[in-house]
Amino acid sequence: MVNLKLNLINENFSGLKDIKRIYEEAFPKDEIIPLDIVLLLAKEGLAKIFAICDDDSLIGFISILLGDKLVYGLHLAIDSKLRGKGYGTKTFDLLKETTEGKPLFYVVESLDENAINYNQRVKRVNLYERLGFKFYDMKLNIMREPMDVMGSDGLTHDLILNEFGIIFSRIMDFAVKNKDLVLDYYGKIFKKLKNIDLSKFNLANVIERGSMFEGC
Repeated sequence: MVNLKLNLINENFSGLKDIKRIYEEAFPKDEIIPLDIVLLLAKEGLAKIFAICDDDSLIGFISILLGDKLVYGLHLAIDSKLRGKGYGTKTFDLLKETTEGKPLFYVVESLDENAINYNQRVKRVNLYERLGFKFYDMKLNIMREPMDVMGSDGLTHDLILNEFGIIFSRIMDFAVKNKDLVLDYYGKIFKKLKNIDLSKFNLANVIERGSMFEGC
């Protein structure tokens, strides 16, 4: 009998090594936000990361960023050996109980048939559709790549943009406050990042200019 539960975790969680393994197996490197950063975001009240457990067995994890009225889904990853057993659906049912009923939205890669990871993109979209998410006719540009928006039913474009702006602004404040940590992880990827004033990050770069990093 499945006894699924979500356990809120922090940097002292004993299973972090397994969480990292599941994370790295489930996502390409360029989509991984280092676990240390996610845990620090959680410590500062900007995010939550949950271990998905069946009794005492670790199944996977889910991480979210907190808005005022919406919740932004970062990652959902189930151990590769345990996929296809309905854990994703059960996880989202439990997540609703921990977010006080706040609707959830995700950004997903566009279904470009020429993309190297096209099949993976289709699988993610299919999962979110099974969970009841729908596409919204809008795009958010994350790291120069236009991303489609999927979310709970009944959301509006203005609400999504406003909540994304709130979340993004908080993340940028976090980036400025923890500049050395951010640069340590991303400096090699974004070679020009060291010449950029993180305090100048703004939502307009994401929505209008197509880049999270001004001047890149």
